[in-house]
Amino acid sequence: MPDKEAAGLPLGGVFVILALLLGYLVIPDQPFKTSRQAVQDAVKNQGLKSTHVEARLWEDPFAPVLRSKSYAILRADECRLSNLTRRIAEKTAKNSDGQIMVLGVMVFGGEYAENVEMRRRSRYAVLSALAEEGFSPDRPDQLEYLDLRGGDFWPQSEANSLPVIPYEFFSGPQPVVILWLNEDLLGENPLQNLGVLAACLRGAVSNISEPGHSCRPITILGPAGSTTLQTMIAESNLPDTVETRHLQPSPCGVEIFSWAATADENFLLHADGKKFPVRFYRTIGTDGQLMQALVNELQLRGVGFKDHVALISEWDTIYGRNMPKTFARSAVGKIANENIHRFTYMRGIDGQISKNNGGEKAPEASSQGKQERKSDGGY
Repeated sequence: MPDKEAAGLPLGGVFVILALLLGYLVIPDQPFKTSRQAVQDAVKNQGLKSTHVEARLWEDPFAPVLRSKSYAILRADECRLSNLTRRIAEKTAKNSDGQIMVLGVMVFGGEYAENVEMRRRSRYAVLSALAEEGFSPDRPDQLEYLDLRGGDFWPQSEANSLPVIPYEFFSGPQPVVILWLNEDLLGENPLQNLGVLAACLRGAVSNISEPGHSCRPITILGPAGSTTLQTMIAESNLPDTVETRHLQPSPCGVEIFSWAATADENFLLHADGKKFPVRFYRTIGTDGQLMQALVNELQLRGVGFKDHVALISEWDTIYGRNMPKTFARSAVGKIANENIHRFTYMRGIDGQISKNNGGEKAPEASSQGKQERKSDGGY
């Protein structure tokens, strides 16, 4: 009979294990060394001394600021208005006609998923339009921001949620700086605060730059919702008294292009027909136009005077509450008013707040009542 195989490990396996143990005990750990040039400590710590935060061009403009290390420093020097105006002055000095366009884009604040997605899509749309016109970002992977926490820039604003203004510069046919404006920051006097912002930028640039160099009238893309538009209209119709005179908005240097607020003017304008104090252009159809087209479409599909129509809309926004009224105005004589049935629901029935990138806790958001008031569905 053949001899039994020796028990245990083969002799070669024993040597391998001994070599591994010897290498672990004798040879010290060596850190990984790259062949690239070493980064200086000053550059490594730049995130704590600069408002430049890493951000992709398609991101929500607020998320990179909230997750950045620099946001831990309350109102650092680099986050003040003087830093923004200095950058604007530098851009005007390099431009042949000494002009720069300041573009403020009003977006919904808050951390609800729908608001985050709206900001992301708004930024992508604005930047894509600039790309089509031959503009390019000065820093395609970074944002800067103006820190308003605990500041006195807008003493009457309710800056409780996302109290920052991210901004980014673009080069092209003329310099452009985009300011991402959280509508909550504009408070109950959005026109006045926009006028203050325009005056501060124009005045600061005039003091810094050479004669003849200045900001063009600040252009506002907004508001993001019909609720803020109604607030603007109400603000512009305040009675001219001693108590309200200091609240009157500055009409100089501001023009507004309303691209999202769709509520019909019949439910927004005051009866006195007072003229709006800024140049205002609506670039989107109103709910009145949409409802008229809907009524015409229903008629083409055979819906008559005696037929029943069910309308389902949001209850917690001006846009949602006015939409059935707008439909009824358009359907007069075509569909019986008693046959128009109205049903409502509350927005965001999932009730979830989006998770903050990086796992860091976002600043305390404004009350839910204010959030619901601001973020209407009129876009």
